[in-house]
Amino acid sequence: MSTMLAAPPAPPTPSETLAGIKAMVPLMLAVTPQGLSLGVALGQMPGHHLTAWATSGLIYSGSAQLALMTTYATSGIAAIAVTLIINLRLVLYSAALAPQWRQRSLGWRLLAGHLLIDPSFIQAQQRPRSTSYFMGGAVILFAWWQVVTGVGILAPALIPHLGALWAAAPLCFVALLAGSVKERTTLVAAGVAFSAALALGALPYSLGLVVAIAAGLAAAVKAGQS
Repeated sequence: MSTMLAAPPAPPTPSETLAGIKAMVPLMLAVTPQGLSLGVALGQMPGHHLTAWATSGLIYSGSAQLALMTTYATSGIAAIAVTLIINLRLVLYSAALAPQWRQRSLGWRLLAGHLLIDPSFIQAQQRPRSTSYFMGGAVILFAWWQVVTGVGILAPALIPHLGALWAAAPLCFVALLAGSVKERTTLVAAGVAFSAALALGALPYSLGLVVAIAAGLAAAVKAGQS
């Protein structure tokens, strides 16, 4: 039985890195409201602001970051459990990208895994063989997230409507899905994921989003086989 091997990644080039940065700019703007509102929420919690801001780099997942900070005071075990549940979707993303990245070094894969969130996963699908395209966008997004959460922590007076900004998070997900629809397989995946997200949006701890992403990936695999 023959085994289909993934094509080797394209060598890194400055032009691909720059293209990745440019492609990430609209997605950076899409996540800005969530980052600002998260910063405001973190700034209102007891403790040093620098400690709260450090979670933006260590956890690097807005919903998981806020869940950890808000539940840790009550129960450390519950906080860890909630954070892991919310970040289940990142495991699915990693599994989807593993065939493309397995030929890279361990250090590169560890860094890429830390930078892998919803926008960077979407961008990785645009040019699967170009790891420099992914890394350029992922690094600039990471840096931008640190900036906007820091602004939210230090300047809450500039952001009076915290609830309205946090409500932008699901809209960001929808925007990412819409921007990725370029072929039949992606269209099927996006349609299934969007429908599941609407139907399961009331589930606690962002489980609806996790299930929606899993359903979308499964639909993509099925559509690719048909």
